[in-house]
Amino acid sequence: MYQFICLLLLGLFTQSLAFGLELGILHTNDMHGFLERSVRHPELGGYASVKGLMDSEKGLFEKSQMPYLVLDGGDFLEGAIFYLPERGRLLFSLMNEMQYDAVAVGNHDWLMGASDLDFLLTETPPKFSLLSANLKIPSSGYMGLKKYILPYKIFERGGLKIAIIGLSTDESYYKWRFSPVKVRKPLKVAVKLSKQLKKNGVDFVIALTHLGVAVDADLARDTSDIDMIVGAHSHTALLEPFLVKNKVGRTVPIVQAGSHGEFLGRVVLELQKGKPLQLKTYKLIPVENGVAPDAKIGHMVDSCRQAVDRLYGADKLHEVVGRSEIALENSDRHLTTWNAVLADATREAIDADFAVHAANFAGPSLPAGNLTRELLFQAYPRVFNMNEVLGWHVYRVKMYGAIVHLLLDFFLKGDQGMTLSGVSFDRIIKKNGKVVIRNIKVQGQKLRPFSSYTIALPEGVIKGGIGITSLVEYFLKFSEKTEVPIWWAVIRKIVREKVITGDYLVKKKWTTGGNGDNKSVHEKRLIPMDYSFIPRKESASSAFAPRGH
Repeated sequence: MYQFICLLLLGLFTQSLAFGLELGILHTNDMHGFLERSVRHPELGGYASVKGLMDSEKGLFEKSQMPYLVLDGGDFLEGAIFYLPERGRLLFSLMNEMQYDAVAVGNHDWLMGASDLDFLLTETPPKFSLLSANLKIPSSGYMGLKKYILPYKIFERGGLKIAIIGLSTDESYYKWRFSPVKVRKPLKVAVKLSKQLKKNGVDFVIALTHLGVAVDADLARDTSDIDMIVGAHSHTALLEPFLVKNKVGRTVPIVQAGSHGEFLGRVVLELQKGKPLQLKTYKLIPVENGVAPDAKIGHMVDSCRQAVDRLYGADKLHEVVGRSEIALENSDRHLTTWNAVLADATREAIDADFAVHAANFAGPSLPAGNLTRELLFQAYPRVFNMNEVLGWHVYRVKMYGAIVHLLLDFFLKGDQGMTLSGVSFDRIIKKNGKVVIRNIKVQGQKLRPFSSYTIALPEGVIKGGIGITSLVEYFLKFSEKTEVPIWWAVIRKIVREKVITGDYLVKKKWTTGGNGDNKSVHEKRLIPMDYSFIPRKESASSAFAPRGH
């Protein structure tokens, strides 16, 4: 009788595999520590609401007896003010209670530096599988990184082996910060690892990537053994799956759930041993404030709020210092009012001849309405180590006009959108397609090769530039850190303006051929990338004493 029952169960199991297994996947990405709500869309997000919605969807899976996985594409640490109290431990502890199965390592998860991340992982071990296959950790030291960052994790669901491999961006603007950890080329690593996993009996390989949709598409196209990609990094809310044919003609679906907890991705797959993965359903579910929040996560968020208010002073932090009549869009693709305001703020803060603002290094777009100090912190919520509580400082650089021309050429050829306050030029495309700049003017006057100019730069451009190329290091080696945090500079600017209006660009002569024409230095990337970091050191005690306020 016992043998008969075993044979019957085996037969039913084999039959279920023949018809395929349904697998649910819930996914988020680029949460960036926005614990209470999204800044860009305050009616969405909040970790307690994300967790509440996750639990509701998991309940539906369980009711239909469907196995599932819960994934996050990375960048869950740095990016909001909640990251700073207790050296990131509060935020990491909260992430541990979200009950993810696997989380990719994003660039903003390592920009604190290898030593600080190693310490954080040792003190607050992850309860989820933290994944990145293309990180090469030094053979000596860094025991926390070695123990807790894994290349992949194999999950068994319904008799099938499903490997989740993590892949992190290797962009030069970020990878230098993780030294001595090496960030290898994700495509090369993915090809080799996915092939090996399939050879070792894994049925399906899902890449949990922090690369951006454009790179995900290349990854899918150039591999044979990756069955699906759950992505991050470009902050793209894919309302429909992005379908790409791989090297052997199979369709690889790519999904991504935006950023800041605004959406929860929900996928249902049909998996049948020896056959291509089939995506049955996919949708992004808005995480609206009305979603029943998880009580435990809500309590932890409240504790983080109290810690932030203690660190900065609640009265000062929540004080309204100005307002905007328009949404303040941060964009690395085109000139916006907010780009101009931030560039002007850094230039005016140190009375520089002109200023360079890297939109891709800044924070999220801000909604119209009142502007508090905390909201303005989001303009540059960037820190390099856990002692940073004021973010980046403005740097002063002196250079001759001839070097200024070379620097502008470098920015023009790069893949970062730059906004220039106080400088204008003509962009010329030659017959061979080469782009050059001519007729450079600083404060309306023609650039003089042997005159000295003062340039205001955010700390991220200084440290990031020096970290990635000797050319920029040569340009910027005479840079000087000022006493002005960018946070202060922005607050002062808002206090002076009182109200940011829709005609700011016209009033400040941000027009073609005029002061600050920067349309030609914005990149042409089709899919917007996320925001980056790079910073400084100070105590919070002086955080609210900007000159002139």
